[in-house]
Amino acid sequence: MIDATSPIRALDELKASKPVVAVSARRNLKVKTQWKEQGLDDFLTKPLTEESLLSVLERYR
Repeated sequence: MIDATSPIRALDELKASKPVVAVSARRNLKVKTQWKEQGLDDFLTKPLTEESLLSVLERYR
């Protein structure tokens, strides 16, 4: 897994909370747990549906 969370969080000059959401074809619970441990706020699995995408967007609006 690529650690993109740290650089994204480092760019946060205003210290405002920015959600980091992963998108992956992997549905494994272990992988999702690892994502959370890496600092991801949420995740979506492929194939994306309009409903799932809108749900996550609304959650962090």
